[in-house]
Amino acid sequence: MVSFLLKAPKTVGINGLEELFVSYPEPAFILKDDTTELMVWGDPIPGESFNKSFPQNRKVDFILDNLYGHYYFILLNHRSGRLIVGNSYFSILPIYYYETEESAFFSDNAIRLGRYCGKTNLSRRFIFETTLFNYPLFNHSVVEGINLLRSSSFFLLSGGKLEVIRHTNIDRSFVEGPSGWHNAIPGTADYFLTSSKKYFPEEHYFNSFTGGFDGRTLAASAISMGRRFTSFCFGSESSCDIQVAEAATRSAGIPFMDIILDDDYIKQESLNNGKEFILNSSGTGTFERAHYLFAAKQLKERGKWMVTGNFGSEILKSPHSRGELLSQNIFQLFKSPDPESAFEIIERSTEFRVLNKESFKDDWNELKSDLQKLPCYSSEYKHLSKNRQFYVFLFEEVFRKYFGAEMINQFNYIRNRTPFIDIDFIRVLLKTGLAGAYTQFDAENPVKRYKGQVLYAAIMRKAFPLLGRIKTDKGYRPDDLLTFSGKIRIAQNYFRKVLSRNINDPDPNQVLKSWNENRTYWLGLPSSPDLFSNNDELKKWQDVPGRILFRICTINYLKAQLAGDED
Repeated sequence: MVSFLLKAPKTVGINGLEELFVSYPEPAFILKDDTTELMVWGDPIPGESFNKSFPQNRKVDFILDNLYGHYYFILLNHRSGRLIVGNSYFSILPIYYYETEESAFFSDNAIRLGRYCGKTNLSRRFIFETTLFNYPLFNHSVVEGINLLRSSSFFLLSGGKLEVIRHTNIDRSFVEGPSGWHNAIPGTADYFLTSSKKYFPEEHYFNSFTGGFDGRTLAASAISMGRRFTSFCFGSESSCDIQVAEAATRSAGIPFMDIILDDDYIKQESLNNGKEFILNSSGTGTFERAHYLFAAKQLKERGKWMVTGNFGSEILKSPHSRGELLSQNIFQLFKSPDPESAFEIIERSTEFRVLNKESFKDDWNELKSDLQKLPCYSSEYKHLSKNRQFYVFLFEEVFRKYFGAEMINQFNYIRNRTPFIDIDFIRVLLKTGLAGAYTQFDAENPVKRYKGQVLYAAIMRKAFPLLGRIKTDKGYRPDDLLTFSGKIRIAQNYFRKVLSRNINDPDPNQVLKSWNENRTYWLGLPSSPDLFSNNDELKKWQDVPGRILFRICTINYLKAQLAGDED
């Protein structure tokens, strides 16, 4: 388990780390000498220099640059009483906090922390942001008064004061003249194989393998290193991901495990896993993603780790699809020429209309002020192109808000390792034109976007060429990206798909079927007229299951939880 709850007095001298905790899980390791004590938990992966140089080098930057993976850390100086609380690069695993005059409180879960500190009011700002954008854009948590540590930062508690110290600005890794992407492919592929090696456990583990490129690339990389793993995929029996993954792994002789989301899952598992996903993510995720948690529980019975392609597509290919990861309203913020134009479009959005506008009038004025601090409007980032501004937002907010909800749930059962967001690889990638940050913002042209897949193909060719010769869910082989004749086949396949309008399983993760099974429960939760528009408007949505209705039901569930009205 990851969950921790820390109480740190501001003025009382601290003798040891364990005196600080209300509760915490078994740490991955503790290092200490007469002066310094470091506790780390989660899934830290020490680099070659870490054990040799710590505690001689006690700086946060050294810890972050030499300790990989996703983890929390606490660094205590016994002589000065200085306490540092932080998390790994990109803050994927969250830290929530609450401060009084006497103490500071920290936890990985806002709801749990709120209950301990006597804070049980649902945050209106959280409701407003999650309804409009799918997750909170800033650092408000689901509980009023409980806040989220900002991205790429740590807490410093010293001299009776609590400070938030920023340790990384990702935009400083952007370069004005990245090397040409064609020439950068061989060296970047080699570097990925080197940097990713530490993420593949030496004992048996699970490798996510879907119909796309990310998991397939990781499988090829691990095979080249002699690692032992079983690939897995979850979905309905008719899902394209499972069908493509099963065929590809069979052809390549890779062990494969399918996690079928069948009627038993829908009737017996989807409701409880949906509730748990909401609570574990502190309300940032909805029950729509229950299948991620269910799959993690299945894997837990057979191993300690899984390796996934999370973040791969996003760092290599600038996202343009509207959905859970990036809502239409987020795109409008970055596409509009000025804040006022964006605000007008958002006010006309369906998400805005389902809210009680009069009730949220003050919240909207406050949010509009904060939205002008986003990279697309802030003077701090005016020297960056639109797409690079967008990537600052991706790295600092989207990754931790969207993927973080998924991964904090998984970490309660199995450790999720994500080689594509390795800090050393990111820094190397951002020196080349292969990085998605250097493409056109919101580009849909497949010719301009295909370079986001070329690196995958090059890695497969170096690591395990057979996987590059097997078709993906795109209808072409990774190797096709590396030859002129292959590119012609890709173009032909693209136009064939456009003309045929071929539609795969519209509900591969059984979200809609689970909704139909559980709708009586979710719609039976009391709804508040002070939060959402009138009942007639809401009734229209009951027969239109989708992201907006799921978010409304999730908020109703959270309100009942905080009020103590739900188990």
